[in-house]
Amino acid sequence: MKDWLTVDKDGLAQLLRDRGKEFAIFELVSNAWDEAATTVVVELKPVQGKPWCTLLVKDDSPDGWHRLEDSWTLFAPSVKKGEAEKRGRFNLGEKLVLAMCHDAVLETMGGTVFFDKKHGRKLYESKKAERGTKFTAVIEMTREEHRQACEKVSLLIPPPGVETTFNGEPLKWRTPAGIVRATLPTVLSDADGNLRRTRRAAEVTTFEPLPGEVAHLYEMGIPVVATGDRYHVNVAQKIPLNTDRDNVTPGFLRKIRGVVLNLMHQCIDERDATQTWAQDAASSPDVSVAALESILTKQFGEKRVMFDPSDPEGSKLAVSKGYTVVHGRSLPEGVRDNIKGFRKSGKDVLPPAGQVTPSPKAYAKDGMKTVVPLDESELDNHMKKVRRYAQAVHAAIIPEHRGDLVVKFVRVPNFQAAYGKGELHFSVQVLGKKWFADVLLVLDGLEKIDDLLIHEFAHYFSTDHLDDRYLNAVSKLGARLARACRWRDPRSAVWKTWPKEK
Repeated sequence: MKDWLTVDKDGLAQLLRDRGKEFAIFELVSNAWDEAATTVVVELKPVQGKPWCTLLVKDDSPDGWHRLEDSWTLFAPSVKKGEAEKRGRFNLGEKLVLAMCHDAVLETMGGTVFFDKKHGRKLYESKKAERGTKFTAVIEMTREEHRQACEKVSLLIPPPGVETTFNGEPLKWRTPAGIVRATLPTVLSDADGNLRRTRRAAEVTTFEPLPGEVAHLYEMGIPVVATGDRYHVNVAQKIPLNTDRDNVTPGFLRKIRGVVLNLMHQCIDERDATQTWAQDAASSPDVSVAALESILTKQFGEKRVMFDPSDPEGSKLAVSKGYTVVHGRSLPEGVRDNIKGFRKSGKDVLPPAGQVTPSPKAYAKDGMKTVVPLDESELDNHMKKVRRYAQAVHAAIIPEHRGDLVVKFVRVPNFQAAYGKGELHFSVQVLGKKWFADVLLVLDGLEKIDDLLIHEFAHYFSTDHLDDRYLNAVSKLGARLARACRWRDPRSAVWKTWPKEK
């Protein structure tokens, strides 16, 4: 026996039962659009009194069917699998359609083939169509399946210049929302006829879904899979599909979504920006800086920063200044990776809070112990009195600290005073020497130094200005200072007896 394999038609039909019956129309229309046809006629009409429908697909291609034997031969090498802009690749679709039919007739310029259950397959090479190809069949289809199939057929997007009608009504060419060329994965045959993955530039077109439609991903006008995205997306070349031609990989879908976001990011609104497709698009490694910035702006506003674990206080300060603080864990991993990648290239779309609203840091790099203080000979009498006053206040209001307060006078440009447990620095460069005289002689001077000391000494309990422990410490130290002031002369800006140098 010559043939190794036999295909059970009824068994194949059972495998196809869960697929929507519209796929039969899509397969036949795909063949017609792949030819040089200018008109394609599709009809799907219920059969009176039976759960059947008659199906007609006719085109005016000048060449007709290339090889009649392809209509019944499974997986024969497809003449179209080496052409990226032709839809066929497995030479399978027509056989799947025939498996669903009670009977069918294929009329083309090379002859006519009859298929029916009683006689099987008959070829009449002398019975030829004058032009194009005509396929007629009776297919098992309930009324509900007919209704669903008609809805799906309305999604078809005919190629320009090919008038396609369905049940007498033309399928209208939709107005594109946007068009761009992008390099995308595709499948082509190599020199030995084997299908290989490759990459190729192709036109990608977006369309607004009509009312009631769910957005789909298309391969050259044929809907492949419902995405539920913001736009219909049509790729003008073969896309990597599974054998059933009804889905793509998550990686390919993310890439397509990235292309769409790059193209359409200015057209989407705040609600769109939070949708799954937009977040997936922003995770694409191909997303542009402008598109990612746009999606983040629509989500979080113009004033946005990333939570900075190295500067928690800076993140709190950002909130107080009206910024939206975005926590990294709230973003998809791919979005975080893109933000980091753009940041390394100098394009920061979501800067850390510590860079935008940094918390006050007296010695951000070197620390208090490394600064060189003024020599004792450089201190005047006012500065020495302020030192003794600060030491007395520290002893009075922070009994938790054991030991004397170390007071130094330094020349640094970025703070008035800095306090670490047990050590206080006054910046002579910022305050100026006159300040030390004023706080002793001017009526409200003592209030200024008390204000500064309470602010600094509260850092004994917390370094974070917005931490509740710090805020509570400020009020607590104020109360302690008020109690200590009972030994201060209310008619003078100085203590009754200034603490003496030890």
